[in-house]
Amino acid sequence: MNYRSEGKHEVNVNFMIIAFLVMAAPVFAAFGLAVRFPDLVLEKVDPGTVLNFRQDKSIPYVVINRTDGPVDVAVESQEPDKKALKEGYEPVPKPEWLRIIPDHFHMEKGEVATADVILSVPNDPTLVGRHFQANIHAHTQGKTFLAVGILNTVRFSIGVIGPDSLKKEAALKTLENLDLDLTPQSVKAEGVPLGRSVALKDLKAGPLKITNRGAETIRLKLSAVTVDNTLKHPDFDAADPAWLTLKPATLKVKSNRIEEAAMFLNIPNVPENRGRKFMFVVRAELEGMGLPLEVNSRVYVTTEGDLRPQGEPVKKE
Repeated sequence: MNYRSEGKHEVNVNFMIIAFLVMAAPVFAAFGLAVRFPDLVLEKVDPGTVLNFRQDKSIPYVVINRTDGPVDVAVESQEPDKKALKEGYEPVPKPEWLRIIPDHFHMEKGEVATADVILSVPNDPTLVGRHFQANIHAHTQGKTFLAVGILNTVRFSIGVIGPDSLKKEAALKTLENLDLDLTPQSVKAEGVPLGRSVALKDLKAGPLKITNRGAETIRLKLSAVTVDNTLKHPDFDAADPAWLTLKPATLKVKSNRIEEAAMFLNIPNVPENRGRKFMFVVRAELEGMGLPLEVNSRVYVTTEGDLRPQGEPVKKE
């Protein structure tokens, strides 16, 4: 997208709004401030850009006085603490790159004030490829019973896409060459004892094998999940996924390798679980990819005891 700033500088910015409303959490209901301003992420910001968020994107910085009386409020651009940085970003070299105009307000009870937030990036080509974060801190001033502060973040990448987008690009590249499977696709175990942990391999129903035929190493997260309607079997009841655990729960599988995960059942020993037919779904997800790729395996078990029809309630003695 192209946006034009006050100085008629052509701005090439990919604009993504992460959140729209950030509110104070007042200790007392009658004392607090509220700020309406998104936490912003900008990509491909050119060196020399001057961007006024209110003028170019109709996003003013709005402060609301929710105290019981008048307050003085200051709004400051800050270099973030390194512990508070989002992954992939560094602190803005100078807080002055982000200006708030005006940056001080005297506000009566219930009053609303607005300000412009202006990003000014130096015209320095050596900044290309770097990712910065600046904070905006609104807080009360003077001798008040309780100081209130609200923090927003503005993140921007110079000349390139942001860290999150870079991570997704890397994930897409991995997906292009991905070739894996989960076997067996369905597992059956009969006579499963109740009230204790039992390994499915001891019931001749395991382990789970993950084969990676792709060119890159992958990391997988393994877990039992709730059986959704698309995977339900008419002859089996959906089980509590907490009854099935996998060890290890995360796996690193190198190219052209097969790794195994053991499955363990621990079904509570209560009357309604005896003689039941339960279904579990084991899901393997690409860890850290941020993409919805999922590979499933089904586990069908019959518990010890006289077999009861599916869904039949237990008679109370």
